[in-house]
Amino acid sequence: MTHGDLTIRPATEEEVRELSTWRNDPPYDVYDIGDDSVEGNIEYLLGPETQCHVLVEATDDLIGFCTFGSDARVPGGDYGVPALDIGLGIRPDHTGLGNGSRYVAAASA
Repeated sequence: MTHGDLTIRPATEEEVRELSTWRNDPPYDVYDIGDDSVEGNIEYLLGPETQCHVLVEATDDLIGFCTFGSDARVPGGDYGVPALDIGLGIRPDHTGLGNGSRYVAAASA
């Protein structure tokens, strides 16, 4: 699916390997993909329960990833009202540039 100059599509194994290397400076390092092995990340993120998707710019530049549903839920959240939960991770060098609403719009389109 395309939204403006961004495309959202299912992640590939190669893309999961790449996003597994992304590291944020504290305190934003809580958004890093877990401390699991890259192989564990591949199995989890590409599994049928998680179905990780990526955000790609028109230049084929991988800038983010997203998950939907139970994987995207925040521990302790109030989930009494039906809604679609969206988990979104952006490549560290693309954060803080004022593009957050564009990325969220693409992930939720």
